[in-house]
Amino acid sequence: MSQSNSSILIRNINKETVVKIERLASQAKTSREDYLRSLLVRHAEGQELMEQRFMYEELVERLTKALEVSNEITEAVVNELRDVKLELEAIRSA
Repeated sequence: MSQSNSSILIRNINKETVVKIERLASQAKTSREDYLRSLLVRHAEGQELMEQRFMYEELVERLTKALEVSNEITEAVVNELRDVKLELEAIRSA
């Protein structure tokens, strides 16, 4: 899939904000345009990562609950087998 570039024009930004952005871009040794482009890309990717993190956290929670149920079943089976073993030993020793 090919990606095409688009432009975004933002109007009515107060002068103080523009000055701050220019200072930040200068500190980053880049142009204001490159600085804002990078900021927008990081923000968009950050949102995507947050969504993925939420999905993984939900998946881990579901898997944890499933493992807890599985563990309970396994413990019940082990206890039942232990009881059967004790009964068989009692029968053999009788």
